[in-house]
Formats: sequence, structure tokens, C-alpha cells
Amino acid sequence: MALSAFLFGENPSLLLLGFLLGLLLNALFTGVSSLPFWEVVAKTTPPNKRAQLFSARNLVGGFLAFLAGFLVREVLSLPLPFPLPYALLFALGALAYGLGWYLFGLTEEPEEAPQEARMDLRAPLRSPAFRRYLGVRLLLALAGLAEPFYAVYAVRALGQGKELGLYLSLYALAFTLSNLLWARMAERGSRGVLQVGAGLAVLALLSALLLPPGLFGLVFLLQGAYLAALGLSTTTLLLNLAPPGERSAAIGLANTLAGLLAFSPVLGGYLADRLGFPALFLLAALLYALALLLAKGLPEEG
Repeated sequence: MALSAFLFGENPSLLLLGFLLGLLLNALFTGVSSLPFWEVVAKTTPPNKRAQLFSARNLVGGFLAFLAGFLVREVLSLPLPFPLPYALLFALGALAYGLGWYLFGLTEEPEEAPQEARMDLRAPLRSPAFRRYLGVRLLLALAGLAEPFYAVYAVRALGQGKELGLYLSLYALAFTLSNLLWARMAERGSRGVLQVGAGLAVLALLSALLLPPGLFGLVFLLQGAYLAALGLSTTTLLLNLAPPGERSAAIGLANTLAGLLAFSPVLGGYLADRLGFPALFLLAALLYALALLLAKGLPEEG
């Protein structure tokens, strides 16, 4: 993407082709690399420390993303012709990816005996705990159909367009700092963090319909907190509940099936246009509530 922006700035067709090719390659290799990444995390981090690892990653990453926002603003304000400012941003992003690749390569992965048998993707489905976990993940993914529409609702229905920057800052702040709380809670088990996160999601969706415009920022605070809780708890539970011999199959199966619902916001947009925002938010609240109830039967990690 960076090379396309540097080389094809005067040819929009080639620029678009290079950009889309970069996105395609990024999506392809992210899918390929995610499985060994989580395998290495599971091998190198004890189960009782994984929640702290993910919390620290979110905390530091959120802080760096906050600082990166200022860098992006400065780069885009440089007196350079299009698309050179974006090319510079893509190049800086590539350097950051390269540094992450190098640091990950320094990880000393414990040796394990190679598995002779072929991976059985149906093996995790024989576990009642995994089936229940998968049901929770699918409900959470489907409930995500309302996530992008808090901001749309604030602008269209409440006339809060001027406050949108503040709302996004509140979201980022809550997402980053709430990890301190979720890490402490996860020491007693990630299932409780998942339940609290789903409960906060229900509260946020109902608050979006009930709060006056002047207090709508609370919805974004709740959204940042519950998305951080759900992200941390679902990842930790998946790694901790899967037996080592079935871990790769469980990770691949869960992430693939949940990924199929990544386009649920498209359905959310359709429902918002046809039925209105109240119906969309109430449906999402119901899905989060069902996920909360289903999560109560999950076993604690051992």
C-alpha cells in the first residue's frame, strides 16, 4: 500500500488497484498468521497470566494509538500533494509492523512433540463447554450489528454532530483504562469479566434510548468498557478452555465461525433504515442478554 501511494499517485486506477491488493494481502496473511500467533501465546504464557497479558497489551496499545492520532493529524497537515501524506502514514505503519514482527521473532517458543495425526476440526465440537462458548461468541458477534450506530444515532436523531470527537475520545479512554479493572477481575476468572461486559452492553444500548442528548457521552464510555471486557474475556477463555491437543482446531474453528458474522453491521444498517434505531438497539440488547445468560453455564478456567 505504501509503495502504491508513492509510485502511482498520478494514476488513480493503479493507485486503487495497489491499495485493494494491499488490503487483500493483509487480510489473507492476517488470517494465516493468527493461528500460530495464538498458539505461541498459549505456549509461552501461563493460563493465570494470559488475561494480564491481554490487558497490558490493550492498555499500552490504546495509549500508543491515542498518541498516534496526533501524529496522523500532523502528517496529514503537511504541505505535500496527494497521496504523499498517506504514503508516509502507510510507510510508518509498515515500519511499526516490521518492528512487531522482529520482536515476535525473539520469542522463545517451547518445543513440543510434532502431532502425527491430522487436525480434527470436529473434535472441539464434542466438548459441551466449547459448544457453549461458541454459542456465546456467535451471539456476541451478531449483537455487534449495532456497534457502529451509536455515533450515527447521536448525529441523526440527537443532533450531536459537534460532540462526535468528544464521544470518540471518551470511547478510547474507557477502552484503554478499563483494562486495569478487567485484569484484576480476570484473576478470579474470565467468565465473570465476560458476563459483566455483556451486562454493560445491555445497559449501554438501553441508555442510548433513554439518556438526554447532554448525557449521551456516557454511552460511549460504556461501549469502550464493555468492548474491552468482551475482547479480553473471550480470548482468554478460548485459550484456557481448549485442551492443548485441540487448541489449534478450537482457535481456528471459533475465529472462523465468529468471523462469518463480522458483516453483521451491514444487517444493522438495513434494520436501522427499515425499522429505526430503537428497534436496532433493542434487538442488540436482547442478543447481548442471551449471551449473558448462556455464559453463566461456562466452566471457569482451570
